[in-house]
Amino acid sequence: MPSLFRICNVFGAVPDCGDQWNIVKGAFHHIKGSSKHDDDNMTVNTEASEDPINDKIESAVLIQAHVRGMMTRLTILKRLKMEKRARIEANLEEIHEILKTNKQLYNRCKPNIRGGRGLPRTVITRIGFVSVLATTRNNSLRLTTRAERQYQSFDTRCMSELPKKIDGIFEVDRGDQGFIDYSALLEKLLLFHDDILELILELFKTQLQSVTETLAEIYEWIHEVNTHTEYLQDTFDLGDELELPEECQLGATSGSSASLVQTLKVINFDRSMRMTAAFDIQQERDQNRLHEFLKFLQEDQTP
Repeated sequence: MPSLFRICNVFGAVPDCGDQWNIVKGAFHHIKGSSKHDDDNMTVNTEASEDPINDKIESAVLIQAHVRGMMTRLTILKRLKMEKRARIEANLEEIHEILKTNKQLYNRCKPNIRGGRGLPRTVITRIGFVSVLATTRNNSLRLTTRAERQYQSFDTRCMSELPKKIDGIFEVDRGDQGFIDYSALLEKLLLFHDDILELILELFKTQLQSVTETLAEIYEWIHEVNTHTEYLQDTFDLGDELELPEECQLGATSGSSASLVQTLKVINFDRSMRMTAAFDIQQERDQNRLHEFLKFLQEDQTP
């Protein structure tokens, strides 16, 4: 367990080292000392006091007021502790929801992770149809697409590095990809006193939100290929005929295997022609070019 005063220095917090018993005990000694002091004064000044009974009553009233003040302070401290615990519980509830979301996103992205192991950037891969190729042979034009493997690196420092203020406090557990096990880390953070825990949880939650944003970005990139497939299905009226191949079908590299090439459309002409054109359907500009090209071919075939 790290030193409480070390953590206090990091977060600028004051540890709650006094409990209610210490406060009551201190009040008791203070009251006792005040009472003894009053009795001594009364003994010394007996001749000067005209009404010693009234003096004792006034002293008792002061003592009672002091006790009420101490009890009021105890009540305020208790209320503040309850309010702090309520804030911590609310934060913990939100953190558990974020952890749940992150776990779901990570499990969906995990099959596409190809590198990283705790490094600042992680390589992600995806398979998709990203282009259309138009080629002619004799009197026919063939429009085809081919499944390709793509790679992209993402900044994943929030998944492998902690903020400086909480880094090094505990030994960090890591998963099989070298990423921090934030659920295990949370269990360790709960060992802190509420005064420190409240501050740490704010940093912890912010870190988890960064992880959510990173995983969401990765997930969106991976599944962007689905929109490309749907675009081809709609453009060439393929229905559900166009399907992405499995990872194992591509082997170590994407290559140019004929089994990965799928024919989208074949157009026959009454004359021989030579033509080659390529369209990157990831780009809206090329999608518009492809639509114009298909429109031209349709008009050319019209008698």
